[in-house]
Amino acid sequence: MVRHAIGCLILGTLLAASTSAGQDRPLTSDTVHLDATKPTIYITSVKTPAANGDIVMTIHNNSIFDLSFCTWVSAGTSAPTVYPCYSIESNGHLTKRGRHWKWVGGPHVPDLGPRPDIISDWTLRSGASVNFQVPPELLVKGLRVVISFRYPWEKPWTDFKGHIDGEPVHTISYEKGN
Repeated sequence: MVRHAIGCLILGTLLAASTSAGQDRPLTSDTVHLDATKPTIYITSVKTPAANGDIVMTIHNNSIFDLSFCTWVSAGTSAPTVYPCYSIESNGHLTKRGRHWKWVGGPHVPDLGPRPDIISDWTLRSGASVNFQVPPELLVKGLRVVISFRYPWEKPWTDFKGHIDGEPVHTISYEKGN
């Protein structure tokens, strides 16, 4: 009985210590951002285009947390090239005009063509940046490049049940200015 009481006391002390560790101050914008003047995660465009004519974009992680995002990996290459799984959104939409539907308000979302068949999870460390390429026809007024990301404590992209169960989805987007 005494041994059980001592075990419970030690366990209670360890639990209390682990819950208070690292919580010297509450999480605020100042404690989460490495540079308080910039967003937590953001995308910029590099001035010089890639050799193939694509636009080079950079994802910046300005948070104290590592971030993960889905990447496409080409199968059949000895050194796979990794690209963020981005989507394209438009300011336009379909509207019903009489008996027909018409696209209004922005450009159509172009077909991105075939994608590599392997998807993996890639981690962007706190304070780090990474480049990726986007075809120039995707960066026109009214279209935006959107990348979904997750925090380390959330389920990975490969855990499809996690998405069904309602894991939160965080996105960052980039739209070319006027």
